[in-house]
Formats: sequence, C-alpha cells, structure tokens
Amino acid sequence: MNLIFLRHGKIHFNKIGFLGSTDLLLTERGIKQSGKVAERLKEKNIEKIYTSPLSRCIQTAKIIADVLRLKQVIPDERLREVEFGIFEGLSLEEASEKYPEIYKARIKDKWNFRIPRGESYSDAAKRLLEFTKEIENKRVKVVLCVTHVTVIKVALKVLCDLDLKKIEEKKYLPTCFVELKRGKEKWKIVDSYNISEL
Repeated sequence: MNLIFLRHGKIHFNKIGFLGSTDLLLTERGIKQSGKVAERLKEKNIEKIYTSPLSRCIQTAKIIADVLRLKQVIPDERLREVEFGIFEGLSLEEASEKYPEIYKARIKDKWNFRIPRGESYSDAAKRLLEFTKEIENKRVKVVLCVTHVTVIKVALKVLCDLDLKKIEEKKYLPTCFVELKRGKEKWKIVDSYNISEL
C-alpha cells in the first residue's frame, strides 16, 4: 500500500509562522499549482482521495480529483492541521515577542509541548496513526491525503521513524508531496515532489 501526503496549494498567508484552524481559500496561484500537481499524480493510479476538512485542502483535493476523474473526496478531521492555540495567525517573530517563555519552551521540545489551547506534534501523531491504521484495513493500493505542512512532518516522523530536526530542515512548498510505501516494520519514502512557485 502507498500513501501520498500532499500539502494544499498556496493561500493568502504571507507569514512564516502559525496557521492551523483559520480557514482560507486558495489563491489563483494555488489553483494553478493544484492543477499542475494533478498532472504529476496521473501516473500514480490513485484510488481514493482523503482530505483535511479545511477549505484550502478541499479545494486542492477537488481540483486533483477532477483531473484524475475520481468522483469523490473524503474529508477527515484527522488530516486537519495541528492546532496552534494562542499562536494561531502569528509569525514566528510575533509569537516569540508576545509569548517569549511559551515560545522558548516549545522550541526545546516541539514534539511534546502543547501550546495553550492547542496541540503538540505528538497529539497530532495520535490521530494520524489512527487514520493510517484505518486506511490500511481498507486494502486500497494507493491513497492520496491532501493535508497540511505540519501533518506531513508528523507523518514522516511517526511512519518513517525519521529525525524531526532533519525533517524540519527541508522546505515543504505548496502542493509538494511525499509518497510512502508500507514496509514490514515501517513506511519508506518512494517518491517526493516539490513544485516550484508559479
């Protein structure tokens, strides 16, 4: 079985920071990116598309589904972005200035630290693992999961047992994807794609 985790297309959020539950639509560029990556995915023989329930992901998923001639996209809450709580909508700089102690504590242990009114990465990992196990039981060969950048990072850590610091050294641009194949003990990366800005 193969799982493809794909980040949604570009949105109007020009900060490097925290965007989780805020529901934004794709920009024109994001729509074009979604169409372009759909062409790249034609060779994958995708059978089902699951998506985060946020509009930016549903839009991306529907564009891809149209190109792949799949009739349905299936929203699943477990693919939503990590909830950033009091950091929501802030840039890294704004969060560090407004909540310096909380920001420092999170940097020390990003995996386990839960932002007030938010989630830790490990919280997101629990729901993602639940989703993955459920999908495995459906015995589908190739599944596309349209989701968010932090969820992709969490997937790489918990499914492929990769180091979080190394994962976060890479940039995950809009409509990038990573394809994972189920091995005996863990998942392994078999393909990845980082679309250039249009």
